[in-house]
Amino acid sequence: MFGTITSSELKILREEPARWVPVALDIARSHGLPISDPEVFPNGTNLVIALGEEVILKIFPPMLRHQFEAERGSLLLLHGRLSVDVPRLIAADERDGWPYLAMTRVHGETGRRFGACSTTGKRSASCVGSAK
Repeated sequence: MFGTITSSELKILREEPARWVPVALDIARSHGLPISDPEVFPNGTNLVIALGEEVILKIFPPMLRHQFEAERGSLLLLHGRLSVDVPRLIAADERDGWPYLAMTRVHGETGRRFGACSTTGKRSASCVGSAK
């Protein structure tokens, strides 16, 4: 895909979707996911694209594999167990050393809105919902 890159190279890549969206669509095709109406999410740490209204694909650079592992584990652990919607994991794999997750799209507020909840280091049911 793009090999190992630095944080600054990742930022440049994220700002140039024409370089990575074709790879994302190829990944989607390989899993039989929809590729209609792709929508690039320009902010964030990873390469993220919505595939229609129902699917999100997140591609993690090799240096952020720990984020991939944490998010994959969280999705598997929390889906269906909280009073708030948690995406369902559709696929978790890697392409040329770049791990990726395909998951259902949850509509509503972005996680950025809840960022203040994590700045204190405390977990709050009002921030993430309570267990079912």
